[in-house]
Amino acid sequence: MKHLRRYPEWLLELTAVWRGSTPVALVLLLGSVDLCRSATVDMSKLPPPAKSSMDFNRDVLPILEKSCLRCHGPERPKSEFRLDRRELALKGGSVGVDIVPGKSAESPLIHFVSFLVEDMEMPPPGKGERLSREQIGTLRAWVDQGAEWGTQTNQPRYTLAMSQMAGFTTVKGNEAKFREHYGRPQGANGGMEDFELMETLGSDSRLRIKARALRDEYRMSLSLEKNQVGSVTVGWEQFRKYYSDTGGYAPSLTPSTFTLDRDLHLDSGRAWVDFVLTPPRWPIFKVGYEYQYRDGTKALTSWGPVTDGVRTLNIFPAYKSLHESVHVLKLDVDYDLGGFRIQDQFRGEFYDLKSDRHHVTLADVTGPGITSRQDIQEGSRHFHGANTLRVEHQFKDWLFGSAGYLYSKLDGESAIGLVGTFWSYAATPIDGQLASQEIVIRRESHVANLNALLGPWQGFTVTAGAQSEWTRTSGFGRGVLNSAFIADQLETMSANSDRSLVEESLSVRYTKIPATVLFAEARLRQESANIYEDQTGGLGIGYDFLQDTAVTSEVKDWRAGFSSSPVSRVTFGGHYRHREYSDHFNPRRDEAFGFPNSGYSSFIRERETQTGEVEGRCVLRVTSWLKTTLVYKWSDADYFTSTDPELSVPGTPGGGHYSGKQDSHTYSFNTTLTPWRRLYLGSTVTYRHTRTTTEQNDVASIVPYRGDLYTLLANATYVLSETVDLNGTYTYSRADYGQGNGLSGLPLGLDYELHGVQTGLTWHFRKKITTRLQYGFYTYDEKNTGGWNNYVAHSVFAIFSVKMP
Repeated sequence: MKHLRRYPEWLLELTAVWRGSTPVALVLLLGSVDLCRSATVDMSKLPPPAKSSMDFNRDVLPILEKSCLRCHGPERPKSEFRLDRRELALKGGSVGVDIVPGKSAESPLIHFVSFLVEDMEMPPPGKGERLSREQIGTLRAWVDQGAEWGTQTNQPRYTLAMSQMAGFTTVKGNEAKFREHYGRPQGANGGMEDFELMETLGSDSRLRIKARALRDEYRMSLSLEKNQVGSVTVGWEQFRKYYSDTGGYAPSLTPSTFTLDRDLHLDSGRAWVDFVLTPPRWPIFKVGYEYQYRDGTKALTSWGPVTDGVRTLNIFPAYKSLHESVHVLKLDVDYDLGGFRIQDQFRGEFYDLKSDRHHVTLADVTGPGITSRQDIQEGSRHFHGANTLRVEHQFKDWLFGSAGYLYSKLDGESAIGLVGTFWSYAATPIDGQLASQEIVIRRESHVANLNALLGPWQGFTVTAGAQSEWTRTSGFGRGVLNSAFIADQLETMSANSDRSLVEESLSVRYTKIPATVLFAEARLRQESANIYEDQTGGLGIGYDFLQDTAVTSEVKDWRAGFSSSPVSRVTFGGHYRHREYSDHFNPRRDEAFGFPNSGYSSFIRERETQTGEVEGRCVLRVTSWLKTTLVYKWSDADYFTSTDPELSVPGTPGGGHYSGKQDSHTYSFNTTLTPWRRLYLGSTVTYRHTRTTTEQNDVASIVPYRGDLYTLLANATYVLSETVDLNGTYTYSRADYGQGNGLSGLPLGLDYELHGVQTGLTWHFRKKITTRLQYGFYTYDEKNTGGWNNYVAHSVFAIFSVKMP
């Protein structure tokens, strides 16, 4: 539309009326368009043409790909003007011929890229970088020399690329842990690693088929595209994630660890179909459907207690079986109207979940073994619909603005059943049941935002934005409780909240200092909420519990820094960031069984977190074959809490408390070394130290949690000959968080070493066929589990790849 705004309205109307007219009338009309164009061009401002001979593929195509084909390629070309093929480029677009071979000074394309025609500057502001005088001179020379499109004018009808893989993996030790780390099971594996076929159907249509089929991973998609009409895509994919079935480790117990003897894995996948319509001068329409699913079992970290009669430690593994599915409906509209880009997106999700969680609630290693367990069955389904509307526009060269609105609504229901030992009375386990068949949840949200990009003015660029959000959530349910205290009692529960939020952001960049960029940004957020929840039924003497709380929150987050390159071989910079987060609670009512209460979390009045961060970076290009990057990052967080006094517990006067502290130091070193053309070496080394402390360090079971992380990634490639490459990678990871926690004896943290080596030979045959032979060696040593999770693995794979033509 920006092409058309430049011309008089009467001329645009004539263009529309005469679009299907006789060739003579059309020539007269296009001639009037060209006269109207040339009348606004100051030819003296044209950069001169280059004096060398132009090669399209070498000199011209890179310019078109970078600055022109985004808007004037085969997909929905602006003003129906295409630059991807010579015959279509010389034909011109909806407003006339743009390239006159042999006459660059008379070619409107040259006028537009030279910014000589008002409102016709190409590329438009915000759509690409303006061409330099040298690039314009290259285009002028190319047009003067006939605007040839090079020698490769005919694309092959078929292109094919595929890779076949076959191999074997052996594991000695904990196979489940190896599978969890690398997603690769023991034994044979292979299949189609990658397959892509494209067929050209005529001059403007394409058929693409992509596929992948391995032992535990599958993918297939098919798409049919037609320029200026649209496309249809269908596909399906699935992958598997493995989990270890081992729980915790306690050297003081016998046995010291437990396993489930189950093959824990979760299959995740999706199937989809998308229709896209892209007719000229029409909005882009996209309609789609997607089915997502997860099916299988996964490990949980909510380990159960194991006792020897003296101490009880939570190390027994737990798992969860689930069947989850989502049906998604999609509708998108994208339209340019008078320079305004308007986008509307709708998503409707129909969600269904059925799950079973299995926990051991007590295992006795001195006698009967598992004495009690807990099974939780849950079902949930809901519909969630959301629609977003977004508008953006380049108002001036120095002002770009956008605005958006989101409406979201959720309606759902859930049911839960709990069977097992979950109440304890007089140290004797009591079986009980909890079941709820009608938990109803509703949520409605309205979100609006406004953003602006201003500048540059004298090197300043400013970005500002504001967003407002309001959300109401309501929940209601009934359940039957059977326990040591209450038998078959119907409970009624409800929870409601109203939340409002306002967020503002501002960022500034300054680029006038030579070889330096200064930046600063800030974000503020204010949030308030009214939260009400209660439960009735119980003993029949008022609410089992009732809480009505007002919450206000505030976030202050700002960052400032710089980047500088005073000489070509050195770049350095850094930033400082500060963040404050605070919550303030005002409990208006807090009752239990008809009496005032001060339970969790009503006694908490304030929480505050203050975080600081410093990062420094330096890039050194010592020579053309050696580049290094050094990065240091420090972060620090302090936690504060304010509570009511608890008179029944001595030593808890309430007030403000320093709750804890977390700090970390991260060092990173990266180097790239290419001493000669046949050899490439690269490596990244990272070291991180973290420490977390609390105010309860005088308690035997709570000690500072601190340790070190080390990672190394190195890779190398050596060209043995024109057809043979030798390559390899080495990965190393180490965590040293293996301290115990004093008198309680509960293991804490993680202490392990992980090594991985992959090396291979690649043969290239006739530039179309590639064969790769790869060997991998992996070892894992986890000291904090007494070697239970250790493994050593070997793998050998062969990969055969073909490209046609």
